[in-house]
Amino acid sequence: MKKTNNIAGVIACKTTAQAIEQLKNINPTIDLVEVRLDHIKDITQKNLEKILNAKTKPIIITNRPVSDGGKFVGTAKERIRLLEKAIDLKADFVDIELSAGSEIIKKLVIAKNETKIICSFHNMKQVPGNLDDLFQKMKLTNADIIKIACMGNSIEDNLKIFDLVKKAKQQNQAIIAIIMGRLGKISRILSGMFGAFISTYVPIGKIATAKGQMSLEEVQQICKLLK
Repeated sequence: MKKTNNIAGVIACKTTAQAIEQLKNINPTIDLVEVRLDHIKDITQKNLEKILNAKTKPIIITNRPVSDGGKFVGTAKERIRLLEKAIDLKADFVDIELSAGSEIIKKLVIAKNETKIICSFHNMKQVPGNLDDLFQKMKLTNADIIKIACMGNSIEDNLKIFDLVKKAKQQNQAIIAIIMGRLGKISRILSGMFGAFISTYVPIGKIATAKGQMSLEEVQQICKLLK
């Protein structure tokens, strides 16, 4: 089976200096880098500019609130302003949660210029029963890429994600779809082979940002076996 998926490396460190150092030493086999601003304790608009200036790969800027499994503790206005600044600085991708609301998402989509907007949904407990309705709702945001990440409670949950990826491909909608947790590891390999824009996120360093996240070495070993 031919590997067609992208691998995103995740930087989730505590300081801007650490993030810049990690950006300078990205493994060449990683395709994109997601920087989790919500983990960086000294993040400011000026430090965000320093981070973007240090990139060597396409970069995704994410600033996840606690409600979506993140660590940002400032106000909602402060959180969104950093994403707006990332667009001003021409970040390749900006990730905004569906939970932020249609007005905020629309504002970012209108302002995006060269940046691609990822609209993301996270369910830390299960795959929702209304997965198709959720997909259609997210399409209405006009985001460039839809991301759905849900906790898996059975192997069958992976099949639901694969079906969703295939449906998105038929509708020419770029998608990232992942089952989190131990039971979802297969989705972090095969979703890309079904056509997901990013198949898996791997930690840069030792900090995993989601349950079931595999190391780059593990992903590469499995992909070799599937070739």
